[in-house]
This record gives sequence, structure tokens and C-alpha cells, in this order.
Amino acid sequence: MSSDKLEIAAQGTLYAKNFSIANNSDGLVIETNNLWATKQNRVERYLLTNKINTEFNSLYVHQIKIPVERVVCMSASQVAQIAEIDNLDKIIAVSGAKYIYNSFVENKVNKNEIVDIPSAQNFNIEELASLQPDIIFMYGVQAGDLAIAQKIRQLGIPVVFNNDYLESSPLGRAEWTLFTASFFGKYEKAKISFDSIVDAHQSIKKTVDININNRPSVFLNIPFKDIWYMPGGESYFAQLIRDAGGKYVFTDNRSAKSLTLDFEYVFNVCNQSDYWLNIGTVTEFNQLSELDERMINFKAFQTKNIYSPVNRMRSSGANDFWETGVTKPHLLLQDLVNIFIQKKGEFTFYQVLQ
Repeated sequence: MSSDKLEIAAQGTLYAKNFSIANNSDGLVIETNNLWATKQNRVERYLLTNKINTEFNSLYVHQIKIPVERVVCMSASQVAQIAEIDNLDKIIAVSGAKYIYNSFVENKVNKNEIVDIPSAQNFNIEELASLQPDIIFMYGVQAGDLAIAQKIRQLGIPVVFNNDYLESSPLGRAEWTLFTASFFGKYEKAKISFDSIVDAHQSIKKTVDININNRPSVFLNIPFKDIWYMPGGESYFAQLIRDAGGKYVFTDNRSAKSLTLDFEYVFNVCNQSDYWLNIGTVTEFNQLSELDERMINFKAFQTKNIYSPVNRMRSSGANDFWETGVTKPHLLLQDLVNIFIQKKGEFTFYQVLQ
């Protein structure tokens, strides 16, 4: 089968911009955009089939037998996507286990029934092969990650890049559950779940649109090594703020990438902002002022309108914000609505700074 005969239709996705999925006479064809890769390797195609064609040979299409049974996950969001289709028992290894919140995976790691492996840049490929995985879900951030994937593929192990983090839409990021579910033969199950999440998200947003008058201003994060990173105005979290009725201070910025700012600039822009969100693991006001005594000069500090998603976080650093928060963004949206508009209610992920 020649790869040029595969007609990849951008169908099956409503919000995600970086993968497409379509039926083909040979199986299910998925195409991903690896925006971090070199131009000639930016697109990868996977043919998902229940019967491997031994005569299949293409540099452009990776043939993968489904459903997969033994899976390696390199990110927490991949674990959350697999949890959505009730296939956590298929996971045999994860990377950075202490940062995974899911209790099933945590228990399996503690019992040595799921292996904790290093990051893709550091793991032993032969040791990885000894686990006999059917598939490895990676994520890419630099062109060199393709070289790592190629070494693994030479051992006969399929590697699939899950690029959910590249989506700037909360529902687009959540839609990657359909991508992951397809490798387990669970696309339809994932679609039913995703459709209900979309309905819930849109229902919350519609309520916001009706009730919002004056949008409160919002800024994010705290400095790291003298640099204050803040998401661009087209980013995933900026859209969540807009949907929840807030006005992100950099909403006019047209980038989805992080902005690198200094303290003085942030203070000039944000010192009168109404809300301050996502301050890392800080949970007390005195901790924040100890980091930098200038923090007390922000209006949000003085009015005690500071919130952070640490409600479902363990001492190890594992945070369900990066798992369930990715697959179920309507829960995140409701938290933000509770902060900006209702100013009450129970939180799933957030806590007010005490």
C-alpha cells in the first residue's frame, strides 16, 4: 500500500487543531501535526488496523495493530485520557510517576506493577524494549525527540506522539482523548464522554454570557528565577478565563506562547488587577510575601483574591489539574466561574490563598 493513496480527511475533530482522524479502507487513519519538529517531519500518519499487512512498507505511515494491550505513557495527561475509557489496566510503565495523581496508577507503581521510567531523553531503550510494550505514547518538544522515537521504532516498538499540550482551546485539548482512545478501539466510547463534556462546558459558558456585566481583570503565576512567565492572549488558559467571565490582562496579545516578563513590567500592568491565579504551590500569604516583599503591593494581595489549583495536589507534586483538568475542562471552567462571578461554591481544583 502506498502512502500517497491515503486520503486524510480533517474530520472527526471539532476543536482540536493538531490531529485529524478518518476511516480508510485499510483501517483508521490518524494524522498529527508535530509543530515542534523540522518542517519535513512535521506531519506523522498512523494507520490503525486489527490486521497487520506484512507487505506494508512506508516511511510516511506507521502501521499499528489495535487494540493495544501493553502501553507506556510519558505524560500525566495521557494517563487521564486512558482513564476516561477505563483502560488504566493496560498501562505497564509511566514516566515521572510521582507527578501522576491518578490513584490507580499510584497504587500499581507502589506495588511495582507499573514501572516508573525516566524521561524520553534519559531512558534506556533496551530496558524499555524488555517491557515488550505494544505502543509508547510520547510528546515532543524539540526536533531531537523524533530521533529518539526512531531508535525505539527500530526495535519494532510503535511510538505515537500525543501533542495535546499544543492545543490553545480547552475543548481542543480534551478532544485528544478521542485520539488516544482510538488505539484501544474505544473511539465511540470516548466520543460519548467527550460530547457530554462539550455540552457541560457550553452550558456553563452560556450562563456566564447571560450574567456577566463587568469582567474582572485577571493575571497569573509568580516569577521563576527573576522571570515572570505568563501565557499569551491566545493560550489555553487565557481562553478559559474569557469563557469564565474574566478579562485576562494580556488578552490583546495574539500569541499562544508564554510571555517572558520582568517583575517591574508585570507590576505596572497588573498591580490593580482584581484576581491573581495559579501561584504554584504557595498556599499562605506569608509564603508569597517571603518570596518577594513587593508582592504585598498588588491589589489582589490586599483584597485576598488569590487562588491556585492545589485542591487536588499531593506533596510529591502530582496535581489532578494536569490530568482531570485537561480531560474535563468544564470542571476547571466551573471553578473559575465560582471565583469570578458566583464568588462562592465548592471547588474541584482551586483553593483560595489563606
